[in-house]
Amino acid sequence: MNIQRINTILIIGVIMFSILTVFQQGKHYNLDYKMQALKNELKTIENENQEMQLKYNMKYDLKWVYDYATVTLNMIFPNEIKSIYE
Repeated sequence: MNIQRINTILIIGVIMFSILTVFQQGKHYNLDYKMQALKNELKTIENENQEMQLKYNMKYDLKWVYDYATVTLNMIFPNEIKSIYE
């Protein structure tokens, strides 16, 4: 009777330990999944930041080209270009 009780307690302990182990692995999996989702979101934000930086650079480059062309045309045709702006 005493041995049966010890065996029952051991079996219940092993079952509880295995259940807790499975739940812990589930928590780790959930955390890994959330971590991966956050990493993907960070990559998306970095890509959007790079796209915005490229758009800003292109806009700045186009403005520089426009200003350079305006100055050059003002030097070549001073009267015609001034009449466009007035």
